[in-house]
Amino acid sequence: MTDSPTAWRVAQAAALVGAALGVETRYVHFGEAGSAGAKRVAEAVAAARGESADASGLLDVRPRIEGVAPDKAIRACIAELGATMVVLGAVPRERTWRDLFGSVARRVAWRAGCSVLLVATRGREPRDWSRFLVGVEARAEAGSSGPSAAPGARSLASDVLAIARTCAGARSGEASVCLVHEQREPTRGLLGEPGRADGSNARLSGLAAERHMLGEFALGLDAPAGVKLEAVTLPGRPGQELARHAEDTSADLVGVLAPARPLGWLSRLLSHPVHLVLDQLPCAVLLHREGAGERASAEHVA
Repeated sequence: MTDSPTAWRVAQAAALVGAALGVETRYVHFGEAGSAGAKRVAEAVAAARGESADASGLLDVRPRIEGVAPDKAIRACIAELGATMVVLGAVPRERTWRDLFGSVARRVAWRAGCSVLLVATRGREPRDWSRFLVGVEARAEAGSSGPSAAPGARSLASDVLAIARTCAGARSGEASVCLVHEQREPTRGLLGEPGRADGSNARLSGLAAERHMLGEFALGLDAPAGVKLEAVTLPGRPGQELARHAEDTSADLVGVLAPARPLGWLSRLLSHPVHLVLDQLPCAVLLHREGAGERASAEHVA
């Protein structure tokens, strides 16, 4: 956690996610112990947890190491604690040289070995979240009659449903979780009509199979009380359409699957779908890494 006006948003989101997923939450601040900045961060943590203002015992203050980049220090802390998720604050868009290399928060998200929740500096406070999106990718499997949801999609959706349930309970209201599958539009013929003998018919059949996959995936989920489950398919560019839909629907959190390999500047240059969501950052983004939650030491780090 950093000493910034948005520290309370990060602390609040970390407390919320920890309660929703039933895991221990650790709060880490890189700075000088006993400083005014560390005290302000501790007060933000205490406020998020509903505890007394004297919260120095809740915060793990670690000195900055000269010559070590902040994102590397955070990733080393994640590895040391065996964390399942890290919660960080992030600005909506990057500028100048960060367009290629990314901010500290995004560099952690690209390369961390655990799930990462980036809390946007805009939008509703975490305690007021009520609208959630989950990106559901389709994967073709050998010997299967049709596509299926990508590995990890079910555990991602389950985590988001749990967060939505906790938010709905805290507000004594209702929350909604929308499953979003992005489809590339089918090729069209000379007169603008799909279905020519160039393979478009097969593509249209594939789109129908993907819609069926999404419906079956939704039916397999158990939406908790107070949470409304929806599903929608969006034609267009993967990543870009999800971010756009999040803005159009005033979503509070978007859940996406992290790719199998760490992201980097090259994948950003090639506009990987996950990069498109992280760069736009229309709201808070949960980058889910499958298997991270199976570690024996289940902790979240903010």
